[in-house]
Amino acid sequence: MMINKETDMTFQFTVLANDTFDFTMLPRFSSEHGVSATVIPAGSSIQHPSDDWTDNPLIRFESDNLDRLEEVFDQFTFLNPSDILKK
Repeated sequence: MMINKETDMTFQFTVLANDTFDFTMLPRFSSEHGVSATVIPAGSSIQHPSDDWTDNPLIRFESDNLDRLEEVFDQFTFLNPSDILKK
């Protein structure tokens, strides 16, 4: 994955939570890693139905520090996260 590091940029990626995801740990996890996390409820206009549609929410991780976000990304590879995008 190649991303140019630029100043004043925010980066983000999303993951689809699985049935065992522990949402109670999300605030502490994101704080300790220096990223923000937003839960996007299933069925919201941000989520798009697909053949593998589930009732599980998406989680969007964001940061202006690409290194921190990449560290979080690496910990969620088992959930097949989206690519890291510039916002």
